[in-house]
Amino acid sequence: HFREFAGLGLTYQILQKPLHSLKLSGNVLHEQTRYSSQLYNYTEFDGSNEIKAVWGTVYLSGLHSFNNPGMKVYYELYWQQSTADQVNYRYHFLTGIDFHLVKALALQSRIIYSHENVIDTAVKQNDLLWVWGLAYSFKSRGLE
Repeated sequence: HFREFAGLGLTYQILQKPLHSLKLSGNVLHEQTRYSSQLYNYTEFDGSNEIKAVWGTVYLSGLHSFNNPGMKVYYELYWQQSTADQVNYRYHFLTGIDFHLVKALALQSRIIYSHENVIDTAVKQNDLLWVWGLAYSFKSRGLE
């Protein structure tokens, strides 16, 4: 499926310390999603390959560094609710960890879970991923 959206939001920094950050956000957005089918798991949406909705979102994210900066822990979660349809909601959770191997190289792992309540019948309602990777940080230099 394909999504287009636009909206406005606010973010409040709950915690901001050199090694720790915690943010809470909220937004309202208008979204238009085009699906490959016209059949959904809730029949009230059947008959169109497009669902338009106004969403309210609550978003929480955090970053905590340990062993300055040997290890970083990330997490984020959000809940989105359609303002018009009670059954149309989604939520997402991500947690991850970075282990710095050398100055600019880190081993990363992320666990990502997503749930979308209203879906095209050809799409899974839940996704769970566990991903591993390497990250290299290129430091950009300004003009001197």
